[in-house]
Amino acid sequence: MIPSPPPLLAVLNRRVANGVWTIDDLPEGAIADLTAHRWVPISLELDESMDKAALLHALGDAGDFPDHYGVNWDAAADLLADLSWLAAGDDQPPIAIVIDRAERWAAGHERDAAILIDVLDEAAVWWSVRGRPFVVLWHGRRAPIPCLDQV
Repeated sequence: MIPSPPPLLAVLNRRVANGVWTIDDLPEGAIADLTAHRWVPISLELDESMDKAALLHALGDAGDFPDHYGVNWDAAADLLADLSWLAAGDDQPPIAIVIDRAERWAAGHERDAAILIDVLDEAAVWWSVRGRPFVVLWHGRRAPIPCLDQV
């Protein structure tokens, strides 16, 4: 059975397991709502014309990755399993990566979309084991990747 996409309220109240989730409707003000509920939102808007390099640069910009970011899949995975620059001291606030226009982008970039989802899911598992909420909201109806509803 494929899980239903979570409503934003379930995410805000931390009732959603770590992972990559599709979300059909992203309400206006979702980023502000996440911030108000003490999540650290990372907002990534995809453009259909983005290639792998542009995607990785956009991810680094959205996540405010440190200057040493190598702009490749391995470097992105390493930094998503660190995130120390997003919080001071021992504070580890929950992370929500909101990927807007994901469905359209993925339709033309299936291989990179599958790798991106894998990298994000690995980060979600990493943080789940460590007790930190890490949710990715893939905005759009079912993307053309069979495993997506909850990777």
